[in-house]
Amino acid sequence: MSRGPAYLQAATRALLPLVLSGIQACEGNRDCLEPASHEGYCIPSGGSPSSCDFSPSTCDEGAYRCSPGLEHPPAGEGFLEWAWRCEELECDPQRFLLGPGPDWQEERPYVPPDPASLTGEWVLWTGSQSIVPLGCAPQASSYAEVQSLAVNPVNPDVLYVGLAMNLTSVRSHAAGVYKSVDGGRTWFTAWAGIGRLDAFGQDTCYECELAPTVNALYVDPAAPQVLFASTDERGLFWSRDGGAHWTELQYLDGHTRNPGSTRRGMNGTLYHSAGASFFRWNEAEAGFEFVQVVSQDRSILALVPDPVLADRVWLGMGTIDRTSDEAPILVSDDAGSTWREIGHDLLGADALGQNVASLAICPADPRRIAAAVYKGGIYLSTDGGESWDKPGPSAEGVEGWYVGYAPYADRCVLYAMIRDESLHPGKWRTEDDGATWTREVVPPLRNIAFNAFLPEMIFGISPWAGTSPFELWIRR
Repeated sequence: MSRGPAYLQAATRALLPLVLSGIQACEGNRDCLEPASHEGYCIPSGGSPSSCDFSPSTCDEGAYRCSPGLEHPPAGEGFLEWAWRCEELECDPQRFLLGPGPDWQEERPYVPPDPASLTGEWVLWTGSQSIVPLGCAPQASSYAEVQSLAVNPVNPDVLYVGLAMNLTSVRSHAAGVYKSVDGGRTWFTAWAGIGRLDAFGQDTCYECELAPTVNALYVDPAAPQVLFASTDERGLFWSRDGGAHWTELQYLDGHTRNPGSTRRGMNGTLYHSAGASFFRWNEAEAGFEFVQVVSQDRSILALVPDPVLADRVWLGMGTIDRTSDEAPILVSDDAGSTWREIGHDLLGADALGQNVASLAICPADPRRIAAAVYKGGIYLSTDGGESWDKPGPSAEGVEGWYVGYAPYADRCVLYAMIRDESLHPGKWRTEDDGATWTREVVPPLRNIAFNAFLPEMIFGISPWAGTSPFELWIRR
């Protein structure tokens, strides 16, 4: 993604205080003017371009010079790339927000694009440079390492991303949740209170200077201003105002858990998973009520309410660590009170290493179900999960990463992300139950979301595509 002169000027200004603070006293007879950013540093001549060994330059006879065997880093954008990689950058982030930051933007009414303008091609919509923490300058690379994506189902111009917090890197400056109201072009902070304020709005995590890693996000389709965020180590949080404020959502049994997925069923009930535990929303208590532990051997990886049958819920189960004949899929017909196993035929010779990472049900025909199986590839069922096939040469994969049916009312169009036997990840599409597959030209994606108004318009995040820790791709 290209960056113009304004970007370079802003980033260079951000680096100048660091440059000037590191420059030695003038040794010559003439003072030096303010240096170009790269002139403040000296690196080994002919060394590795990835090396971060450097020393400050010296002002000598009106010019900034390096000792023998040393040279200045490259100028311009090359210097910014070097400065980012070596963490020689200025950033004094605002660590904790009690309310919306100064960059907050209000949502606007959604205007769908003209369907005739959609080409079916994947477009890199925005990249790492679009997420800049408050108090930090734009950088050549990125502060953001993205973990999760959610799209407002009634206004697809409103997107949320959950970021990873890394204490050992400047990427720790960007964590929590960021929001976009212009279809992903620009992003702003939306994590006030997340990881820190309890259910009563009290600050209970004084040592938590940074927002947490957000592994999962969910926008409630029945109330799109309500969001749920599953965090590393700090619990489950929710917002009732579109991400402007967050508070902890406690489990009603008082236990602390590592939260998983949240989904609303066709019966109006909110479901939640944490490890192998299954929960239902208690409206009177405004919290998730423990129902039961569904497995002694596997954790819940995928939680999918049936799109037609009101009380039916599907679970894709995780890897087991011992010999077990437990099936990798569970289904309930009474909103999670009781469960039955299905999908034994998904298990291959290496059952210990297999899990169902993703499940999808066709909205137009709920008998058609897809499962992404790690160390197994993609499996399809046309009889409501009673039997499964592994169709087509394009679907022969050692790893199934993701499956999702587009929200068409009249046909089943499945998208699948796999890593094939050559270990190359790819995205595939089938419209005939796997009889034929089309490979789509796009980097590996995860956290796929569909535009409910235009099902052929798809959002996906590509973590660590090349040197970028975040890219948003849109199929338009």
